[in-house]
Amino acid sequence: LKPEIPIARAERRGPAGRERGLLNAEGEWISLSDAAPEPLTNIVVRGWNNQQRNQVAALLKQRGRLKGMLQAIVLYPDGNISLITPGLGRINLGGEAALLNAQIEMILHLNKTLPEHLRKGPQSSLDLSNPNRPELQLPAPPAAKQVKTQP
Repeated sequence: LKPEIPIARAERRGPAGRERGLLNAEGEWISLSDAAPEPLTNIVVRGWNNQQRNQVAALLKQRGRLKGMLQAIVLYPDGNISLITPGLGRINLGGEAALLNAQIEMILHLNKTLPEHLRKGPQSSLDLSNPNRPELQLPAPPAAKQVKTQP
């Protein structure tokens, strides 16, 4: 038995509701116990499932390149993945594992080049499901208030 070194915190849906645990570098689930050491990062993986374990492992292995930008990895039942970052907000990666390296490159590029006023606006997100055509999705501007004039 090799000792498990936890890399990130994780949550998953189990028969008894939401379960909390830890993940190792391979994205494998580690049950919480009194003996479990603190994870090496502050990254949280939400919605962990075994089907997406390899993609989680690949993202956790890229954490050094992301230099502290990765706060959370969110896994959805349809196979899609989102990242939560402090600088770029929510980043939707889609579900295509083969694009992961290109998506990481685009995240690093946009983190350096995207103007500050376009970063992390409330309810804004970045769609990198096609890293060749990134889409910044901004919330609709507030509607102008109609000024009623008396006839």
